[in-house]
Amino acid sequence: MGEVCPEGEYAGVVSAARFSVNRNAAPFSGRPGPVPLFALLTFFLVILTLAVAGAATPFPLVADVLSFHGRIQTMLVTAAAMTPLVFPLFITPHRWRGEPPLLADRLPIFGGVFDEIMNALPLAEGTSAYDLAFSTFTLLGFYLECVLVAAVFYILLRVVISLRRPDFGGGGNME
Repeated sequence: MGEVCPEGEYAGVVSAARFSVNRNAAPFSGRPGPVPLFALLTFFLVILTLAVAGAATPFPLVADVLSFHGRIQTMLVTAAAMTPLVFPLFITPHRWRGEPPLLADRLPIFGGVFDEIMNALPLAEGTSAYDLAFSTFTLLGFYLECVLVAAVFYILLRVVISLRRPDFGGGGNME
C-alpha cells in the first residue's frame, strides 16, 4: 500500500520535471542549440516577475514618506532601474569563448559567490542536477541583485527626502 516504485505514480512527475529542466534551463545552462520561443517567453516572464518582486521587497523603506503618486512613480522607476541587470542574463560570452558557463558572466554583483558555491557542489557539468542548480542560482542571484539595487535606491531616496523636508517625523504621508 505505501510502496512506491520508480516506475509508479511519481515517474510521470519526475519525467516532466526532467523535461522541463532540460527545456527551460537552456537559456541559462549554456547548452548549445536554439531555444524554443515558449522557453524564452517563459524565461522573460520569470525575470520580469523577479525584477518587480525585487523592487517591491525593500519598498517599506520609503513607503511612509511618499504620497500615493510618489509611491507609484518610485516603484516604476525602480523596476525600470533593473533593466541593466537583465541584459547579462541573455548575453552568453562563454559560448563565444568555448568555455563552460559562469554565473559571474550573468550576475555582476553576486555571480562570483554563486560560482564558488557551484564549484563546491559535487555536481558534474552537463547533468540535469547541475543545470537545475545553475538555473536556481541564476534566478536567486538575479532576485538578490534586484533587492540590493532597489534597497540602495530607496535609501538614497529617503536621504534626499529627509534633507529636503527635515520635519517628516510625523509620517509625511501627503495625499
